[in-house]
Amino acid sequence: MMNKTLKLRIIERFGSQADFAAAIKEHESVVSRVIRDRKNLAEEEKKKWAKALLCTREDIFPDATVSQELTRLSQKRKGRDR
Repeated sequence: MMNKTLKLRIIERFGSQADFAAAIKEHESVVSRVIRDRKNLAEEEKKKWAKALLCTREDIFPDATVSQELTRLSQKRKGRDR
């Protein structure tokens, strides 16, 4: 599934994926794979991308918030089950 929000922000702010990749000192193929949901980024990288795009991490990686919350709840539940 494509992250259309991320792609749109990149095009609006930088004009192309290539220009965005250069701005964040990343290879174009990495940007493309992240947009196409074929590569995950570490939390710090997500924040770096959001900063370059003048938005929050949640704006461009909304599912990350849900995933983090599910992980937190799962860990909390494991703690109770012991």
